[in-house]
Amino acid sequence: MAGLGLAEAAERLEGMLFEPLTSRTVLGRTAVMEAISLALRDGFAISDEELELGLRSLAVPVRTSSMRVTAALSVSTQPARTSLHDLHERLLPVLRDAAGMLTVHG
Repeated sequence: MAGLGLAEAAERLEGMLFEPLTSRTVLGRTAVMEAISLALRDGFAISDEELELGLRSLAVPVRTSSMRVTAALSVSTQPARTSLHDLHERLLPVLRDAAGMLTVHG
């Protein structure tokens, strides 16, 4: 969603129902827009048990040579195995490097 830009993301969220999948699910248009804004600013997104308890994920965009987001690359782990610190310090650089190698020309 962050790859769409804030205006298009907000438009797509119009009328959407937000139902919790876990007790950590981000709910409501405002909270989701804040999460999208952070992902856009930071260049990555983390889902920390928001989709499923025991699942922690990190995603980065894959861009075209003109910088348009065309896909995302993600890795998932378990909170018991990988701390948020490790996600940022160890896995994020590797994922960013891999996404950079996947740049789509066009």
